[in-house]
This record gives sequence, C-alpha cells and structure tokens, in this order.
Amino acid sequence: FQGVRIAPDVAAANPAFDVTPARFVTAIITERGVSRAPYSESLRRLLESAGPNYPPRFEARKAKLEAR
Repeated sequence: FQGVRIAPDVAAANPAFDVTPARFVTAIITERGVSRAPYSESLRRLLESAGPNYPPRFEARKAKLEAR
C-alpha cells in the first residue's frame, strides 16, 4: 500500500515477527539450507555458496515488474 493507511482510526499491535529466546534456537532454516551455530560462520557460508546475485536486490525485482 506504499504508506496509505487503510484503517487510520484502528489501534492495533500487529508485529510481523516472532521473538524466540536464543537458548531455544538450534538452527536457522532458509531456502538455501540449514545453518547451525556458530551462525556468523554458517550463515556466511550459505551466502557465499549462493553466488553474487543472492539475495535478489530490490532494483532487479522492480525492473522485472516494470517490464511486464
């Protein structure tokens, strides 16, 4: 909606995320694979194995949409 308030008079909390205590997290599952602790190393390896065009940049997605 690009900043358009569709219900300006409604007071609501609608978080789009979940907070899980770190002691309960044993892995992070992504579309590229499973990352386990130490996350700074395993997530870096996942990103490096994905290549230079990952994650997709907003500009590339925008260009594809505009080309339609």
